[in-house]
This record gives sequence, structure tokens and C-alpha cells, in this order.
Amino acid sequence: MTETETRDTPVHQLSWSGMTAWVRAKDPGGLAVKRSVRAAVVVPLVFGLTHVLFADAQISLFGAFGSFSLLLLVSFPGRPRTCLLSYVGLFVLGSCFIALGTFVSTHKVAAIATMALVGFGVLFAGIVSPQAASASTAALLVFVLPVAVAQPVAAVGPRLLGWTIAGAFCIPACLLIWPAPWHDDLRRHLSATMSAVGRLVSSVAEGRPDPELQTAVNSELSQLRDQFAGTPYPPTGAVTGAVAVAKLVGRVEWVANNAGLLNDESASLDLSSVRPVIEAVADTLR
Repeated sequence: MTETETRDTPVHQLSWSGMTAWVRAKDPGGLAVKRSVRAAVVVPLVFGLTHVLFADAQISLFGAFGSFSLLLLVSFPGRPRTCLLSYVGLFVLGSCFIALGTFVSTHKVAAIATMALVGFGVLFAGIVSPQAASASTAALLVFVLPVAVAQPVAAVGPRLLGWTIAGAFCIPACLLIWPAPWHDDLRRHLSATMSAVGRLVSSVAEGRPDPELQTAVNSELSQLRDQFAGTPYPPTGAVTGAVAVAKLVGRVEWVANNAGLLNDESASLDLSSVRPVIEAVADTLR
């Protein structure tokens, strides 16, 4: 944009374009915006229905906080069937936590001891399974709320009813309204990095090293590192798939760094026995 065009462009238009560009950079695909809009509609709806249809405040309380935890504190990646099973598992676990938390809420010592055991169990399960790690915050909230708001055992029924209403509205909303992509951004960055490395090695195999391809590899590698470091629940559990992805990040970095060495001038790259190997490497990376 030239200086004249900048002067002629309204300030509000420049600020709006800058703001949308910032949002797109921070939230590729608009996933966070979609989740926020979905929660802004469903949570008040559930709270309003429970408040109008039932006179018990516990139903409204657990309907609202249950909707908040299901819509904003957890997002399961995977195929639709995997997501459904994960949400159903969280719902069943939350029901057990609500009953247990209400039962011990009037006994201070029991509440403290149970909170310690439940907190340890939930966080330890997150080490074993990425799915459990994704649900840990929501699961802890569903237990902390009934423990913190002391009520007699008779409140278990109304609380479970509010939690059930939240699940009935929120689980279908998560699966049907702007569902999260079945893949995650970490795997997407792994794929993009390997594609860039494959193009770089292909250019070397064809005898036309391109510095721009090396720059692209460095950029993709930097984004991969940032994604792995910034993922709230990185795949570092004991599940085979999580271990494989975590190891793959380090191995992709090793391959990318070694591919960059091919750009160094070396007489061995022109040998008839070396170039077919480089071509085979490029095919394998692609």
C-alpha cells in the first residue's frame, strides 16, 4: 500500500483489517472464536431453561457450570465416534464426581482427603492418556464445585439433573455445531515440515539448490517447535500413539537439520552413486 493510499484509507478500516489479521494469526481456522460463540449461546440457554423450569437453585447451578466445563474447558480431537465416547466417558465420570463430592461436602476432613485423592488421580491419568489430560480441567471443576458448595446428600439428585441437562445440550452441540477437526495442529505442522524438507532435498537431487526452500524449511521447523511447546496437553503420555508423535517431533528436527547440510558445496554430491540416494530420500519424505 502506497503512502497516498494509506492517507486515503479510513482509520477504522485500517484498524479493522489489522484486528482481523491479528485474530487470524492467533486463531487459525477460527476454532477459539467458534467455541466462544457456541458457548455464548448454549450456556445462557441451559441456565435459562433450568431457572424457569425448576425451582431448585442446585439444578441451575450445575446446569450452567456443567455447560461451561463441557463447552470451554475440554475439546477432544479425533473421529466423531472417538469424540462421542470421550464426552460420554467424561459425563459418566462427572456424575460419579458430583455424587461423591456432595456426599463428603458436609465433612471437612473427608472433603479435604477426597479432594487430594481425586486431584492426584485425575492429574496422574493425564500422564497416561492424552484424552484424560484434555479432560482433566473439566473433570476437576465438576468435582470441586459440589465439594465447595456444601449441601446434604439429598442435593445429589438435583445436581445430577442439572449436570444431565448440561450434557444433553452441550455434547450434541460439541459434536454437531462447528466440531473440532479430527486432526490436531501438531500433526499438521509435522506434515507441513516434512513436505518442505522433501522439496528441499528434491531441489538438491536435481542439482538446483534453492535458498528460499531452506528458508521455508526453517520457518516450518520454527512453527513446529512453537506448536509443540505451546500445546496445552502435548502428546507425552504412555499411549503408543502419543509416544510416537512426541518422538517424531525430535526426529523431524534431526532430518530437517541434516537436509540443510546438503546445500553445502561438496564434490560428493555429484557422484553417480550419491545422487540416486538423495532422490530416494526425497521420494520417501514426500
